[in-house]
Amino acid sequence: MAEEPQAWSDVPPEEPSRIWASDWEFTLSPYLYASGLDGVVGVGPTSSDVDLEFSDIFENLDAGGIVAFEGRKGRFGFLLDTIWLKLSGSSDTGKRPFSKVDVEVEEVLLSGYLTYRAVANDTFSLDLLAGARYTYIDTTLQLKSPNLRDPEASGSKDWVNPLVGARARWHLTEKWFVNAFAEAGGFGVSSDFAWQAYLGLGYAFNDRVSLQAGWRHIDFDYDRGGFIYDVEMNGLTTGLSFRF
Repeated sequence: MAEEPQAWSDVPPEEPSRIWASDWEFTLSPYLYASGLDGVVGVGPTSSDVDLEFSDIFENLDAGGIVAFEGRKGRFGFLLDTIWLKLSGSSDTGKRPFSKVDVEVEEVLLSGYLTYRAVANDTFSLDLLAGARYTYIDTTLQLKSPNLRDPEASGSKDWVNPLVGARARWHLTEKWFVNAFAEAGGFGVSSDFAWQAYLGLGYAFNDRVSLQAGWRHIDFDYDRGGFIYDVEMNGLTTGLSFRF
């Protein structure tokens, strides 16, 4: 079976003789991430339910993308994953007297992992991961009411969470593969809890370039110092991976 490229959730097949290879291998993976936002956002005394539907992504997504960079030597390696998103839109608050809320959110996630390849054969690969994520959130809320002055609040917050996770890859054919990724973090260190999961389908054009698309879910539960970011994000990712 031909060797295939890898990405942030993309584990290439390899023969057992390559497990202890002496050379470093690197992968650069630029992605697009189109996501909705659902949960509770708060700054100081102002908080609200927010629901920016994924179906309205072309209206709500101002900018966003993912860049992942990975290096591996034998069974051991590292993974750097960066997400930047800007979302804005209007949603129902679900409570009176403010029936609507306008929200703007800028989100930066910088994740770093150490990786260990626990399983590798012709049809399946499994990596274990441990690391940390830096999260920066900048948000603006403006509540809307037909009879009252519209209050507005804005603020930003950043924090670092420890992370543990795993990723796997199944080889369907020489060209087609399925990727899965899951992690959990926080554990009360900074945020109360955080987790994410990914499932995607990929196609390898050759041993250097592949294309994949899938669904990514990211969940936050942060409530510190009057700043609330208890939300989940769901959306499609698509991108290319370049191995060198």
